Amino acid sequence: MRPRIVLAVFGVCAIAMIVAAPGARASYSSDGGLSLSNTTPAPGGSTTVTSSGWKPNSEVTITLHSTPVVLATVKADATGSVNAAVTIPSSASAGTHTIELAGTSSAGAPQTLSTPITVEASGGDPLPRTGVAVAALVLVGVVLFVVGSALSTARKRALR
Repeated sequence: MRPRIVLAVFGVCAIAMIVAAPGARASYSSDGGLSLSNTTPAPGGSTTVTSSGWKPNSEVTITLHSTPVVLATVKADATGSVNAAVTIPSSASAGTHTIELAGTSSAGAPQTLSTPITVEASGGDPLPRTGVAVAALVLVGVVLFVVGSALSTARKRALR
């Protein structure tokens, strides 16, 4: 009987940790050596574009697409890497866009790399987060109820 209780408590605790875990943010890296430090900037916000595989000391143009807007033209370093902070135009509409890099590859051929970016509505969330995480509190209450019931049942059976 005890192994089942221990297993049930372990399972409920594992589920509680998964449900209550905060969301993670990570940089997105597309195929071809292109990554962004911030994939969800607001209009007027910035992101750092990092890329490799370009012809050393060549120009690379960074463009924001839906309506093409050149964000920067930068020079690849001696190793063919690009690292540039760019500002999203304040006129950019909220939604999914594409950051595109165009230039000359390390092999000397024309090269274009792109990755998605989501421009958030200006000002961040339309409404501020208030209150408490009710779901987490309910889950803790359910876990305590189940554990208490299991222990009570086990105690009653032991006294018989």
